Amino acid sequence: MIGALAFAACEPRALSPDAGSGSTGTGGMYICAHGPTITSCSPSAGVPVTSEPPSHGSPCIVEGARCEGTRCYDARGEGPFVITCCGGQWLWDYDRACPTAPQPGDPFVCGPDLDCAAYQTYCSVSNADDRTNWRTSCQPLCAAADCTCFCDNPEACEFQAPGSDCPGDRCTCSTLAALPAGAGVIQVQCDYVVHDNGACTPNESLDGQCAGLKAIVCEGPAFDRTGGGCIQLPDLATNASCGTEVHEYCCPN
Repeated sequence: MIGALAFAACEPRALSPDAGSGSTGTGGMYICAHGPTITSCSPSAGVPVTSEPPSHGSPCIVEGARCEGTRCYDARGEGPFVITCCGGQWLWDYDRACPTAPQPGDPFVCGPDLDCAAYQTYCSVSNADDRTNWRTSCQPLCAAADCTCFCDNPEACEFQAPGSDCPGDRCTCSTLAALPAGAGVIQVQCDYVVHDNGACTPNESLDGQCAGLKAIVCEGPAFDRTGGGCIQLPDLATNASCGTEVHEYCCPN
């Protein structure tokens, strides 16, 4: 909401821990001389109502509204930022005109020398063929043209790799288009367990067993991860379908 923009703001991921507490650099870390601020908005932002910045992608209602200000960039010191209301979302550091939403059939980059068609095909990234190389291709997209073609969230979600019972074989769907959310430009990446690499992948379907922790599936022998706050889950019968040893754990976020 544009009425909420005349506030002291700083993108959380850009702040140093000491932002706002001093005015000089120490040990190579710049300490902001003052809290980050918005210096101007168009149209006018009105009366300040919050001290928290909107997150990238959060809702906005005045198309094209822009605010400028300064924020801390850690060792690089303070610098300017811009936030723009585009297609109903706040976009950080978007200092150009808002892009238009992709139209059906518009090309979008999927991989080197490969474009897929918005609303018609999705960008598929998978190592299903040989487990060592990820290959890209364009695959037909269902009429919904968002991630509900694959799972339960239009913008992003995770699901079991098709044709596999191995809990380590997981796919993620995400929208690649900045505007509007979930519109027609979709990537699905399927990561199949690679033998002898010890890698861990999230598995949201097991989160219900983790009492507030997050479930991961790790390739290789069982490993005591209690030092990291993890608890090993009982092995699933479907692990036999992985073709290698895998184990499940509940771990902090």
